[in-house]
Amino acid sequence: MRFLTGLLLTLFIVFIVGSIFSLIGYTIAAHGHKETISGTVENLYNKRSGDSDTFYVVVKEKNGTVQVLANADSLIKGKHNSADVQATLEKGKAYTFQVYGYRVHFFSFYKNIYEDPELVEASTKGE
Repeated sequence: MRFLTGLLLTLFIVFIVGSIFSLIGYTIAAHGHKETISGTVENLYNKRSGDSDTFYVVVKEKNGTVQVLANADSLIKGKHNSADVQATLEKGKAYTFQVYGYRVHFFSFYKNIYEDPELVEASTKGE
């Protein structure tokens, strides 16, 4: 019985330590993975949790792919103006977004905008 208890405790500790290292590894990899996404803003929304907001931008690329991007402050990237960025974006206008990270559905991780988006054209409606 002691052997079984010790084995379960060991497996639990290995699982916890492995999870911590995986999360740290993801964070490092996500900040290193940068890409440019261009498309039309389809929707803008935010989710409130306690005293903080998380902003989201729904972007439709020219090939029809729709992506949801997070617009969150990032201490590591030195971005502290997500609310201001969100306020300047307009539905129906095309922008180029500099993002980092990966979209991981299971954990609700989103690619995050890390630079002010660049307006590509005044409007893409009707194209």
